[in-house]
Amino acid sequence: MLNHNKNMKLLIADDHAMTRKGIEIMAKYEWQIKEIYTASSIKEVTEIIHSKKITHLILDISFGDGNSIEIIDDIQQAQIGIEILIFTMHPKHILDGFLAAKGIKWVVQKDLPEEKITEILRVFLFEKNSGNLEINEMNNFKFFHELSIREMQIFQLMMQGVKTNEIAIELDVKNNTVSTIKNRLLQKVGIKNEIELIEIGKILGLEKNN
Repeated sequence: MLNHNKNMKLLIADDHAMTRKGIEIMAKYEWQIKEIYTASSIKEVTEIIHSKKITHLILDISFGDGNSIEIIDDIQQAQIGIEILIFTMHPKHILDGFLAAKGIKWVVQKDLPEEKITEILRVFLFEKNSGNLEINEMNNFKFFHELSIREMQIFQLMMQGVKTNEIAIELDVKNNTVSTIKNRLLQKVGIKNEIELIEIGKILGLEKNN
């Protein structure tokens, strides 16, 4: 079996009990990892990070009490050298570049086939230098930095919950112009609905930009 697990201390952080349990069972019985912790909230993640030595973290983004992107810096400062894999339902190609800037190259979507997820987790834990397995696409976040001033204005107003007609009034443009730019944003990022686009923008902190 794998010989790299003696000193491994794994934290599985996800607000879905079945996800946590499934990964925990695999880690414990198939990969024979001895020291495993689980967390279902940002609060629990923070408590464990500051009270235990953790070498590997499998981390969801969205929790009931916040999103984990906001505590990445704290995690990395508290656990020097920690390996982090982001396990999320959000589109991977949007998050890769942003997370790469924080030194995180492992981003896996939950809707991949189970066998693919299992293989990526195994590589993350035991064979980090063996290849990318579709993990290291890090250039797509630049999309957000390439938006025009008008596109970013509309995107940020969308994240604030401002409706199309109100955006048009505030920016002194036609409703059709706002709708066209919204559709352009969705096409550029490869997402089909505004709700998901807005959620990703908020996760990445883009509503705070000026």
